[in-house]
Amino acid sequence: MKKEKVINDLIEKHNLKSYLEIGSQSFYSFGEVDCDKKVAVDPNATKGHTKLVPVTSDKFFESNEDKFDIVFIDGLHESGQVERDIVNAMRCINKGGFIVLHDCYPHKFEHQQVPRISRIWNGDVWRAFVGFRKKYPNIKSYCYPFDYGVGVIEYSGDDIETGFSTDIDYDFFKENADDLLNLVPNETAVYTVITNNYDTLKRPKFINRGYDYICFTDNEDLTSDVWEMRYIDKSDNPALQQRKIKILSHEYLSEYKRTIYVDGKVEIKDRLSSTFCDYDFLTIKHPKRDCILDEAEAILKAGKDSEDIIYKQLESYKGFEKNLGLYDTCFLVRHNCDRVNKICEDWYKEVEKYSIRDQMSLPVVLKKHNFIPDTINMNAIKDYIQIHKHNNDEMNIHYINSGRGDKNIGKAYNDTIKHLPNDDWICITDQDCLWFPEFTCKQIEDVIKEHGNDYQIFGAYTNRIASEHQRPFPKKFDNLDIFEFREDAEKLYNENYAKVHETHAVAGFLMLFKKQVWNEIGFREKVINADTLFSKDAKRAGFNIAIMEGVYLYHWYRAQSDKPETYTKHLS
Repeated sequence: MKKEKVINDLIEKHNLKSYLEIGSQSFYSFGEVDCDKKVAVDPNATKGHTKLVPVTSDKFFESNEDKFDIVFIDGLHESGQVERDIVNAMRCINKGGFIVLHDCYPHKFEHQQVPRISRIWNGDVWRAFVGFRKKYPNIKSYCYPFDYGVGVIEYSGDDIETGFSTDIDYDFFKENADDLLNLVPNETAVYTVITNNYDTLKRPKFINRGYDYICFTDNEDLTSDVWEMRYIDKSDNPALQQRKIKILSHEYLSEYKRTIYVDGKVEIKDRLSSTFCDYDFLTIKHPKRDCILDEAEAILKAGKDSEDIIYKQLESYKGFEKNLGLYDTCFLVRHNCDRVNKICEDWYKEVEKYSIRDQMSLPVVLKKHNFIPDTINMNAIKDYIQIHKHNNDEMNIHYINSGRGDKNIGKAYNDTIKHLPNDDWICITDQDCLWFPEFTCKQIEDVIKEHGNDYQIFGAYTNRIASEHQRPFPKKFDNLDIFEFREDAEKLYNENYAKVHETHAVAGFLMLFKKQVWNEIGFREKVINADTLFSKDAKRAGFNIAIMEGVYLYHWYRAQSDKPETYTKHLS
């Protein structure tokens, strides 16, 4: 949950009509807030805006005579300035209004240091909010723990003064934040853990109301408009660091009654069932194996751990090898209770001692605790999530250049694609196209890694095609000089590489798509424009389409004809 959601919920619930924002440098929050009247105040805004007052908040309040229903304070993150903003905001709030403050709950000492010493900076806003609550206990105030702490102060009509910031140290604050901030947490957190860029963060297609979405990551460049980012220090053993946070949710998310863990490779595609939260411990029944001996064999075959570690672990598990069941732990629901927490602590000890492959140790730990978890089978869980490959897993792209004597190109594609694995990608190209593999093959893999969760079909640029939106050099339609083309291809490769932009349709001189797209729509047969229709059918079915801006193919495209756009002899 994000600060903008808190603001919009207050506006909707209390029918608030006017909004003042203190600190609008990027205008992101300002643009997300839905209110009839909006005013932004910031002396350092990076772009102009018709509703911007380009002065400091102190200057604004000196001359302001307007009243507002809600004021959002997100300006200079220093307690003295925040104090003044709270006092001035209270004086211009309408009865029944609210003050909202961002950055009240910093996660790390360095994040709240003044002056600023870290890339992530919440400042010491918390000192002003905690001090306000202590000095004015009769004024209702509380704080949501997500998005670095979103504080709320309700209108009281009291005449308040500055000088209330607290001087307690950060360690005491962190230990007693529940009471000092009057935290009002959601009961359920959905979380993921991504270390060492092992996965690409996936935006949920559906967000459960009342759930917090949290991502732990060691990549401070990773951002999201849905996931609250909790940045962690880089580790010499990022895989073990990832497992620790995954398994010990009660330590890292102690404020929640229950947690729902999803692997970085998991994409949430629908509303998570409320019945999931009825269980103390819910995970997925492994779809292929039911024995840790089989799991050990699979780990060794895939080269995921050493024989020495696996054999030592099996030796210690003698007597527990068979009939324990096996679980796919890419999805875990757990209740924050003593019994489950103890299981997870013992589970992590096994992972720390033996194989990092946590599915190997969980059945044994559960057996020792005489605990049987609830499970959901893979077919059922796929109604809610889609499981992708990890970034470091092998990516399979099948390059197809099909044709038939009867020119039924749709059937040619269908007959080839139906034999391919469902998790793979397919790249079709026309027979009159040429590209340079030293550019394109690795480039396409990187496009998929970066954008494959957001788009299911990709097209490319070319020198000749009827569709103008796929010609970056429109004046070169009649230029067939392949040496000049290669220079242009290298230029786009260097400047745009993995960049993409969304579009409505792409032509079939190159079309890259997931096998799952074909499973749903397939190519139409006995038509001359099977590729174009495939693209349009996919768009109607709800799939997203993009153009790869750095991929440029040489296309002959009926150059033998004076009217290439209407020439179809080769197709029928």
